[in-house]
Amino acid sequence: MPRNENLESTRIVNEIVATLNKEERKNMGFKPDERGYLSRQQEKFVIKRFILKKDKLPVAFFDILADGISGTVCYAVRHGYHGKGYGSKVAELGSNWIDEHLQDYDNIAFAVLETNKPSIKIAKKFNWHRCKSRDYTNSVGKFIVFVKSKHWN
Repeated sequence: MPRNENLESTRIVNEIVATLNKEERKNMGFKPDERGYLSRQQEKFVIKRFILKKDKLPVAFFDILADGISGTVCYAVRHGYHGKGYGSKVAELGSNWIDEHLQDYDNIAFAVLETNKPSIKIAKKFNWHRCKSRDYTNSVGKFIVFVKSKHWN
């Protein structure tokens, strides 16, 4: 991503994240006292970013982050816009891109808080494979992990 484009998209993503309430932030894996989304160090691992707008308002994003041959994804929908299909649409864009570029990566993971039923539904809808051996628990809660891998397609 060109530097100026990256700075603008980072501003937009941070704007969306800033609208999230405590429960929505928890669903993203944030601890209660965490404020930001990605540090400047982490931002350099964003290899592809999709931003979905309603009219001119950014309502959802889907980030694909990778370091070498493996990666992870993160997405969020602006507070007040849940349940309207925006998460599904932006996840479809990101998942399709991953499917088209999977040969370049060993695997891409999608960790979902086990209580986040909409994200679990999205993972299944877009053919992410459940990988129980990669599930984990941290101070936020238990996360179940879905994976797209060139070895499973």
